[in-house]
Amino acid sequence: MNTPARFCLALRLLIFLGLLWPSATLAPAGHGMALGVPAGHVASVNIGFGDVWNTNFGMLALQPSDASGLRFTGVMTDAGNLRARGIVTGTLADDGRLSGVWSVGSQRGVFSNLTLDARGETFSGAASRYTVWCGARLGKPLPPGCAFSGQWTIELNGAGAGTATLTQTGLSVSGSYSTKLASGRLTGSVTFVNGLPMLNGKWSTARSGGLFKAYLTGFDARQFQGNFDGKLAFCGWRNGMVKPAACLK
Repeated sequence: MNTPARFCLALRLLIFLGLLWPSATLAPAGHGMALGVPAGHVASVNIGFGDVWNTNFGMLALQPSDASGLRFTGVMTDAGNLRARGIVTGTLADDGRLSGVWSVGSQRGVFSNLTLDARGETFSGAASRYTVWCGARLGKPLPPGCAFSGQWTIELNGAGAGTATLTQTGLSVSGSYSTKLASGRLTGSVTFVNGLPMLNGKWSTARSGGLFKAYLTGFDARQFQGNFDGKLAFCGWRNGMVKPAACLK
């Protein structure tokens, strides 16, 4: 499916799910892409950021808003607040980084330096209120360091430092862990508690298994607190960070 078609499909899904308010101004039928780029110019614009993205706090759909390919407009959602709907506008700098403004519900802010990776499959940058804004095209994993994706130093039940490598695609997470107690697999899905991501899933080893939870302490995804089976302390931190003051949650 090409980018304009995917974007229009995403808009229809957002409207159907009630995540885009009915008063959002879209272009009339026959004007090409949904936010008003004339059909004759669609093929000529830069669509590097023009796609539907899963981000560390919701969905983002962007597309060029004029023939220059330097300006982008889109819609966003906040998975931590399903009633919140948002609009994004941004401009590309000479170095290819996208910066601009966002609004979600009654909240307003700016974002800066959204940068595509070498393959153009993920981006990372900063946004006020959320600190870090990162994402991946639909079906692609979030980049390392974004939400739960990437390398973690972990501790399980006070047994000293171990490691975990996780991959988050959309709201699904899978990966492996290794500690002095055991090594195994982690699989789960992300929900939002008090506006922040929480990973709820299953741990498994060759001999046993159970349930676990991991709560990010912020959108910068530098630490998490959690538990195995509701009682064993389980927490993690990124390279250069320290263990959370309270591991069990």
